[in-house]
Amino acid sequence: MRIIDRKKTFVILCAMITAFCSISGDETNLPPQDAAAFPWLGNDLGKEHVVPAPWTAVEVKGQEIAVWGRKIVYGNSLFPIRISSQDVELLASPVRLEIIKGGQPLVFGNVKWQIVSKRDDQVVLKTTALAAGLDCTVTTTIEFDGMIKINMILSPEKEMDIDGCRILIPLTREAAKICSRYLEYDFVTMEADKTSLMECMKPVGEQPIHFAFIPEVSLSNRKVGLAWAAETDQRWDKGSPAKSLSVLPGEKSVDLVMNVLSKNMTLTSPRTLEFALFPFPLKPQNLKMRQVRIGAESRLSAAVDAGGNRDIYDYYAILMPKEFDAKWDSLPEPAGTVTTKNCRERLRDKGFKFIPYGALWYSNAFHPAARAFSRQWSIGPVSANVLKRWERYNEGVKEDLSKKGGGHWDGYRVRADAESYADFVVWTYLKSVKDDGIDGIYFDHGEVPMSSVAPPAHSTADKGMQAHFGMFGHRELLKRLWVSAKKIKPDLVICLHQSHTAVSLNSFADIVITGEIMNGIFRQWRPKPEINRNQAAYRPDYDLVPEALMTYDSLDSRGFESRLLPQIKFTLQKYWDEHPSEYERFSEKMYRRTLLNGIRHYDAFMHQPSIDKAWRVMDKIGRLDGSVGFHPWWEAGARFKAAGKSTRLSYYSRDKRVLLIIGNESREDVQEQVRTAMPGQRIKAAADASDSGDVSLKDGAINLVIPAGLYRAVILDME
Repeated sequence: MRIIDRKKTFVILCAMITAFCSISGDETNLPPQDAAAFPWLGNDLGKEHVVPAPWTAVEVKGQEIAVWGRKIVYGNSLFPIRISSQDVELLASPVRLEIIKGGQPLVFGNVKWQIVSKRDDQVVLKTTALAAGLDCTVTTTIEFDGMIKINMILSPEKEMDIDGCRILIPLTREAAKICSRYLEYDFVTMEADKTSLMECMKPVGEQPIHFAFIPEVSLSNRKVGLAWAAETDQRWDKGSPAKSLSVLPGEKSVDLVMNVLSKNMTLTSPRTLEFALFPFPLKPQNLKMRQVRIGAESRLSAAVDAGGNRDIYDYYAILMPKEFDAKWDSLPEPAGTVTTKNCRERLRDKGFKFIPYGALWYSNAFHPAARAFSRQWSIGPVSANVLKRWERYNEGVKEDLSKKGGGHWDGYRVRADAESYADFVVWTYLKSVKDDGIDGIYFDHGEVPMSSVAPPAHSTADKGMQAHFGMFGHRELLKRLWVSAKKIKPDLVICLHQSHTAVSLNSFADIVITGEIMNGIFRQWRPKPEINRNQAAYRPDYDLVPEALMTYDSLDSRGFESRLLPQIKFTLQKYWDEHPSEYERFSEKMYRRTLLNGIRHYDAFMHQPSIDKAWRVMDKIGRLDGSVGFHPWWEAGARFKAAGKSTRLSYYSRDKRVLLIIGNESREDVQEQVRTAMPGQRIKAAADASDSGDVSLKDGAINLVIPAGLYRAVILDME
């Protein structure tokens, strides 16, 4: 993972796109619409106006709009005056528009508010107001999953000089504990910005936090929060581009500020601004997802063989294309070969469900559709050399020439907001769900990791080329897939692999898998060739990951199940074979962090006996259904108390049975003693949950040794 210079990269990308467009002409030109060649083009799969499970219909009562778990309230106002989630107020005061003219704020009066349309799946509102020759019209669409999409048009009656324009979203201090920001990451080259990764999730203190334009910022505590999202800064005029967005902590609120016009300017024509708010959790937690173990088939098989209980969890194996003989690396369509048939039978015999590897944001140009539609789908130009290679496929070459040369599969970075791309992806996966009976969908590259050229609809009135992120179009693709696929198979599991959770994209995901980007921390930002020369420089120590990132990126409170993709093993097999004790220690240390935080895993890239041990531990509490409560260390102190200052406690409970996770945060072994902290409770029996260590119970206290930096797990029977 290399550090990237975002500004330099973007300037180069824009120059390339400008040159490409000047050569290629209108990017909106479609290839011949041959129904036989492109049977998926223009389909309406997933476009029904329905409210899919687990959401409920949008309700309107006066100026209050309610969706599952959340309420949005107006008061003859341009923007919401209250937003709540799970009965917790998120706003400290109303969202407000602030325009300065002649050093004074404009006062908007004569506000008119009306319902334009109402369906079960969405409601559309329109509000208008006037201020000294400036008309403001706001059209707001509130969807069943809680998306509040806002389109604002400022229309001057005549030329008007203004000093600035900003929109303030004031959150309560209680709700705004952590600031999370969009993270730019290139899955193909594994490049990331070091500073962004280390600060993409940080506690909100007393100092302002400023960002250049990015497509998502959220403020939250561990249970509720509010995400802001926008696709482009094309209609922003920024005197200070590095302060396009600001988080301003105050005494009673934390203000998320959109500095839309931050310099003196003259409004001569209507100016449109579009953004969205997402109060979360986005949907009720699906407890079935807590009962899923997911990973590579070999990892799951080994753990089951080592004693993992088949009856407690459902096992989903994600297989790579070579394992089931897929025709195209990034798509689920199997080739129907003997290898594929044997693969499916093997999984069925083991009791495993099958999820084929797929990719969302990166195409496979070996597929004829990706070549034919590259001008609509690619975020940048396709080089002449690549086009020559593609021509060989058109002439009949039957192998991926890029892979043959030792590289990534042949493809390009996709603009997932292109409607024809959504048509293709949804149709392709629906076919696989119906014809092949796949049990889940897995998308590598499952996010919008970098900007693309703005589509024509956004570029007509603007000079220059500014960032465009297809957040809303990407979300629409995922919504179509959720609606159409779950109609066929309600228990289908949809997984997105992301660098960093993106709330505004993840309503329509069951499981979001993050963690690969942490390789940058473990490599200390060195390039991969340098690590290959000095493998001891790679230290997969999860204590190096900022605690805010480690904890908050994996909370389930956003409404989707979060999983960690561990990076202990990386690619240094020879080194780990020669240093097995290191390999084990790093894996066990990671489990201290993840078990304490309730983080579940994609089971891969770590010491297999450590996986086996963790499975035995979790199996002791049984199935993670509604009868099991998880009490993390930040709220578990009321029931149990450890003697050591460096010890953290988390626990699962079912009736009178408790699974206690005890983590040693220090660099030395600790002789620990744990007691109940609630009057009237007593530990009846205690045993090591992994069946591999000594635990004694004396005078009502548990006594055990916890190695430095590691964890122990104890199963308790309470009286």
